Amino acid sequence: MNPIHFILLSVFISCIHVSESARQRVVIISLDGVGWQYIGGRFANTPNLDAIKQDGVHADYIQNVFPTVTWPNHHSMLTGLYAESHGIVGNMFWDPVYKQEFHIGYDCTNYDNKFWNASEPVWLTLQKNGGHSGVFIWPGYNGYPEKPSYYEKPVCNINCSSVYSWVPPSAINYNCISNLSVPLRSRIDKVMSWLTSKVNSPTFVAMQFGDADLQGHNYGPNSPQYKAGVEQLDRDIVGYFMSSLRDTGLENETNVIFVSDHSFVETSSSRQFYLSDYLDSDSYHGLVETTLAHIIPKAGKEEEIYKNLTANKHPNITVYKKDEIPDMLHWKNNRRIPPIFLLADSGFVIAKERPLVSKNWTKGTHGYSNQEKNMWPIFLATGPAFRSGYKVEPFQNVDLYPLICHFVGVEPRPHNGSFERVKQILKKFDTKSGQQKLSAGNLSTLVATVFLVQLFYN
Repeated sequence: MNPIHFILLSVFISCIHVSESARQRVVIISLDGVGWQYIGGRFANTPNLDAIKQDGVHADYIQNVFPTVTWPNHHSMLTGLYAESHGIVGNMFWDPVYKQEFHIGYDCTNYDNKFWNASEPVWLTLQKNGGHSGVFIWPGYNGYPEKPSYYEKPVCNINCSSVYSWVPPSAINYNCISNLSVPLRSRIDKVMSWLTSKVNSPTFVAMQFGDADLQGHNYGPNSPQYKAGVEQLDRDIVGYFMSSLRDTGLENETNVIFVSDHSFVETSSSRQFYLSDYLDSDSYHGLVETTLAHIIPKAGKEEEIYKNLTANKHPNITVYKKDEIPDMLHWKNNRRIPPIFLLADSGFVIAKERPLVSKNWTKGTHGYSNQEKNMWPIFLATGPAFRSGYKVEPFQNVDLYPLICHFVGVEPRPHNGSFERVKQILKKFDTKSGQQKLSAGNLSTLVATVFLVQLFYN
């Protein structure tokens, strides 16, 4: 290779490297509990999401991690790890080393770093590399000693730094909880104030909205209340945020990803499984998350409990010993996985005891196997880096992590995702050849370099 060719090749490689490492702003918005089968006119009217589907990129659905509940999936999106790898194996779980329960949002354990220290979310990696982030009510945002550059502090009724074991929230109201009384549009206004800041404006922002999730649980996914909740998020979050970007001139420099963590199925009082029908409550420590149950047997009771649960097997409840849990769930190799685990079939739920007074009800729930299509979330995205009118094949939500790292210019930490599965949604990649395209800026740099090199050698 002659010197000119060598120089040109070096410049070409450096151009690609610069393009790869350059930071681009990305905002990820989770519409908690909005299932793929309930948008786009299939159930609720979502004109703003429909417009993004038309003008940006979308998948019919993506696959979440198991269990299909809120805390593990939100943490997986920002770490690229399965639940068994990042350690948040449920909305609640027992840690046998700490000998302590972990509970979602309202409890002090949610703000205790020891439960989160097995993984590092992308916002923290970005800040360690000199960038700035913003997080508005995203699970785990307050579980690290270093906080996001911009965030909303929780409302606390107790000093969590002085609490070393679980305090039942019923005794003192909630221990700590995100301020959910802030109206939806006011939350967007707060985030817009971060994005328009003249100093240290965040490159990465994460927001989560659980309003439709609440309606889905209370009334079921086929209810008018859930439909109204989905439509409100489409109007007051999706529509209002996109119009806010346009009004502030940030639309052409902000990439926006809309996702959810899980979908919903309808269940009822006639489809319940009661642990008390099979087990003596004194023989185990149990945590029940509606569709699944963690059973931690007392000393010497494991075989007895397993036999009691399987001798007269319920047709819609699967009982696993820890080492029997299917590998495809990626929910086995962690000390927080219980010795015995129960998983309900879609539409069925688990309860500890039969109620004293029987009532008829219809509600909604999730948490079932992530192999079930009725549990899968949405994915839509728009912005200057995304292709227009492009449909991508379904991928895994852990793939969002390397995509976000690509945007904000940080080296991904070890993860379970794949950038290869999602890179075709970006304009800069030629999906036919799989090769990266040069941006206009890099192309002009290359042309100028060629001219200077030739001028020097002439």
